[in-house]
Amino acid sequence: LYVSQQFGNDENNGFCADCKNGTSGPFKTLEKAILKVSDMRDKGFIQPVSIKITDGVYNITKPVVIDERVYSVTIEPYASTEICGGIEISNFNECEYNGIKCLCADLTHLENMDFSYLF
Repeated sequence: LYVSQQFGNDENNGFCADCKNGTSGPFKTLEKAILKVSDMRDKGFIQPVSIKITDGVYNITKPVVIDERVYSVTIEPYASTEICGGIEISNFNECEYNGIKCLCADLTHLENMDFSYLF
């Protein structure tokens, strides 16, 4: 199975790395590829599965959850891939909070953001 944030679509079947038309192209998200493996296991497919990430940089913004139905799976690069966690925050401004100078950034564009994973 193939994943590409740049060219993928989670409506695809994930079976082609570089198909950009039709539904044979890569998934957009790693989560969708893992769900596909889970569905394959539910249908009796027991062979090992490889999930190949085709992007040079793949960004994740939340933990990837893998349950017990997803076994004998490798997640590997199609070429060279860097998996980056987190969200880049930019456009910092000087602010004052409780009388102390600090930096702040507008995060209102991050809808449904769960800040429990900050560390």
